[in-house]
Amino acid sequence: MRAEVFIAVMGDKAIDAYLPYDLQKFVNEAQHLPLAYGKEMPESSIVRAIGPKEAIEINKKENCWERLTRKTLEDGYLPAIKAVINYAVRLCPIPPPFGNMRLIWPKPLRPSATREALDAERLNEVFRIGVASGFIDDALLPALAQTTSRRLGLLAYMRGSDFETKHGVSIVRVDGVAFDSQKGKWYRVPYKTTESLNYFVLNRLWDDCGFVDWAKAQGDDFIFRQLHACADPSDTASKRCGRQLQKAGAIGCNIEVPHALRHGAKDAMVEASIDGETRRKQMGQSTRVDVHDDYGSSQSMTRQQCQRIAKLPLTEGVDWSVFKGLDFEAMASKERKGGRPKKERADLLVLQL
Repeated sequence: MRAEVFIAVMGDKAIDAYLPYDLQKFVNEAQHLPLAYGKEMPESSIVRAIGPKEAIEINKKENCWERLTRKTLEDGYLPAIKAVINYAVRLCPIPPPFGNMRLIWPKPLRPSATREALDAERLNEVFRIGVASGFIDDALLPALAQTTSRRLGLLAYMRGSDFETKHGVSIVRVDGVAFDSQKGKWYRVPYKTTESLNYFVLNRLWDDCGFVDWAKAQGDDFIFRQLHACADPSDTASKRCGRQLQKAGAIGCNIEVPHALRHGAKDAMVEASIDGETRRKQMGQSTRVDVHDDYGSSQSMTRQQCQRIAKLPLTEGVDWSVFKGLDFEAMASKERKGGRPKKERADLLVLQL
């Protein structure tokens, strides 16, 4: 989609026909692209029907739609465009058309919104809606993200065999590559950095409610097995969680979104006076300063650190008891019914009339 936007704005040319300044021209124009073109919003169907170039021209004159942020352009559109260019350059003996072009970011570009952790009232509603749905991913993924600080995309790939006991607490160690016995093929877990593959500690809540014991019994099967019937489990998990947050009253706008749960987990660790190094290890972030940090406990948590994370006080004001007494197997086995409701028979409609 992002490559198509570039073609619509700058024209579909041979790779070596673009000039270095064309990338700057694209940024100058794309700053007016409605956010709804690439994100599901009420006006998305209208904007997409118009097309990116016409939508940019309308928005440039009338300023009627919310625009892209600099972060979306910088981290979303440009890497996709450069990836296409770099692929072509590797195949053909042509110089990179954009070279080391230094971009000047337009001042009107909207800065990115700052994500905020969900408050106790919002978390209560998110958890209530999830448990009431009867689906294990809706019920547990938001709470796991809130208590572990890990990304939904990684949590969606947890298997029973990933659950272990270390230093007297329950941990999860998600491998970067694993074998899917049901599909009969190897897959790559969508981790962001190698540090994301370091184990993380589960709060004792998950032991107390019986989730850890049930999870371990799943062996090499996925915990959220129904998600893996989808083409992209991570993306599906994120979208479903986003809709769940919206139902709970989250303001969205890239502020109260699924990733905000990760922010909430960090805030909880800060409030509990967990040191920065331990926080970064739990969150799957790098703590490396020099080669000396590649040895010993620098890469993983010590017994004391694990014990502190497992006993971390849960967010006050949240009813965590909703996760006790759940039938995890029934929730994991519950299938979603996709598609539209079946149409009534025409002859039955005639009789009703």
